[in-house]
Amino acid sequence: MKIVDSTSIGKDNTSVKLDNGRHITEEPKTIRGFVSAVITRVNGDIITLCHNKENLLTEEGRDKMHEAVYKNATATQTAFNFIGLSTSATAPATTDTRTTWELIETSGNGLDRIQASTRNHTASTNTTTLIHEFTASAQVLNVQKAGVLDRIALATGFLGHENTFTLADLEIGDKIQITWVYTLG
Repeated sequence: MKIVDSTSIGKDNTSVKLDNGRHITEEPKTIRGFVSAVITRVNGDIITLCHNKENLLTEEGRDKMHEAVYKNATATQTAFNFIGLSTSATAPATTDTRTTWELIETSGNGLDRIQASTRNHTASTNTTTLIHEFTASAQVLNVQKAGVLDRIALATGFLGHENTFTLADLEIGDKIQITWVYTLG
């Protein structure tokens, strides 16, 4: 039996070649998340802006999750389950932070950042689901981005995930439901 170090791992980091020509292959493990955005118009029309679009995990969010889960035995990190909306067309970037998010975040008109009204994880399912439905109390044009943060208060906390979806103009009474689904490994 040969002990193989990481320098023997293939370019795709999923296979190792042993001396006798055999390969050991392992599927890569990743944290994955998806976002869906659906509008229900006052007249009852339903419009899907995106469905299960792979989200972006920010560096700031990833670092805080590592600290809370693996590093700090007495972690005080709060859950990433506060959803915010934005009208910004800027593409999400892994380097985005809560500070950059707050420069573009929509507030007022029924679209303030809020804790997801549904926060579910069923043991042994390997997924967590966050859902919130916002109701516009005024016309809001160009809603096209959602983010997940760990605090409701502005100027505190961290941005965990963000993504864009097809832009939408909301009229008074229109509802927009944001759903985030996370899978670990």
